[in-house]
Amino acid sequence: MQVRELVELGAFLKEFIQEHGLPNLYQELVNAVNQAAQNQNPGNVTTNYNRLLQVHAEADERILSPAQSKLVVDYGADKLIGKNASQRLTSIFDKHRAHPQGMVAAITEMLNETNQLAKRSNQLVSVLEPMIQEHKLDEEELGENEGRLWLYFSEAASVTTIGDLEKAADTWKQILHNFSRMPGASADGGRILQMQKHSPLELEVAANVALLVPLGFGIQWVLSKIEHVIRICQEAEKLKQLKVKSQIIKDLYQDAKEQRKTIAEEAADEIKKKYNTDGEVRNAVKQALSKIITFIEDGGKLDIDIGDKDSEAADVEGDESKIELKGFIENIRKEIKLLPSRENEAENDEDEEAAEGGDG
Repeated sequence: MQVRELVELGAFLKEFIQEHGLPNLYQELVNAVNQAAQNQNPGNVTTNYNRLLQVHAEADERILSPAQSKLVVDYGADKLIGKNASQRLTSIFDKHRAHPQGMVAAITEMLNETNQLAKRSNQLVSVLEPMIQEHKLDEEELGENEGRLWLYFSEAASVTTIGDLEKAADTWKQILHNFSRMPGASADGGRILQMQKHSPLELEVAANVALLVPLGFGIQWVLSKIEHVIRICQEAEKLKQLKVKSQIIKDLYQDAKEQRKTIAEEAADEIKKKYNTDGEVRNAVKQALSKIITFIEDGGKLDIDIGDKDSEAADVEGDESKIELKGFIENIRKEIKLLPSRENEAENDEDEEAAEGGDG
């Protein structure tokens, strides 16, 4: 699936709702029903009801391709735009024809959901559109001084819904933005080359080499230290199975949490020293690396290719034309069986608190 299709869908929903003033039409229908309940202008109900049906019929005419129709369903908009919305509205009238209050409540619910859809569509466009900006090259080609970043979403970091994709895009938008503050890096962030929905989702992004090289260095540094954190978590899980005193397990998880912070801090310090950045950039890098640690621990994988080592762009790091990350991450998982995510740790905290309460 092309990200451009998703952005176009978000833009369509946003513009269609605004163009027809859909929330206002629902509100006018609500007002008409309330007036009719007081024996005032009952004909306005039918007029506003028919107007809404016409708007939804037009939406169906403008959603042409099967891919667009499927995206509308995936995005949760099928009950608010088009044929299904008309059927839902008709069902409301059939069910509540003799009960104006119930009709008003059901129509108001559609009004609120439509406002929420407009808000989500606007957010979708604002998050993803900058990543597919117009480019002179074909979408899968790299520009001058660009390299490739591959992101693989699986396990707790998996992307299975539009909401998941929004969160993932926002997270990586922030990560790339923070690293774009590195010396010589472009402020453009990342440009999506392609996205494949297999299992897991694979996302290929083009980004400035001056951004990717320190990013790759920071990730390698983090990975070289993360084994210790994983081993702490594993030991805590073993002790939990052995019914060891819960405070010990809690202390181990707290230690792992502190280690994560320390790893991000130390990696940011190393990048500051290696690439001669200032304190503000160092702090931005630390925040980005903390997000990357979460992504990796939750099951995400990534890889970087900075292109032809003979190109001017690759001279940023001399002979480092290939930054090996994916294999490094896979080896860690194979040897250590990466485990529990912070969600599991939160559950463990609740279990431990309950157990401590029972010990009293």
